[in-house]
Amino acid sequence: MYGAARPGGRKHAGVDFDAGPNDTFYSRIGGRVIYSANAGGGYGNVVDVYNSELGVTERIAEGDVNLVKVGDVIRPGTPVQKGTHKTGVFHYEIRKGKAGISGSFAGTLDPTKFLASLDQKGGVTASTQA
Repeated sequence: MYGAARPGGRKHAGVDFDAGPNDTFYSRIGGRVIYSANAGGGYGNVVDVYNSELGVTERIAEGDVNLVKVGDVIRPGTPVQKGTHKTGVFHYEIRKGKAGISGSFAGTLDPTKFLASLDQKGGVTASTQA
């Protein structure tokens, strides 16, 4: 859960979605891919997608394979990671602004509430640009 206590007094900066080795995770908001690599540590493979209209970065982590590369402009619903044989989850965050690689809790938003607020506003349009 978002904000749950983690080892060392940290807070969980996102939410985890159970998945398996054949599952795929899709971008929820679209935008420009600003990071796509193995960040090491607890994140493993990471994809950061910055959406300038919304002023946030979505971070998808812990998948086995990144399906997008830095500079790609993607739409909501674009597949970004595949497989989770190591952890059994896809990790998902929403970070304010154009995020750096920090795993800090500071600057994060509850992704579930953020996405629910978009649904109430009519969602993200296909015309969303980076």
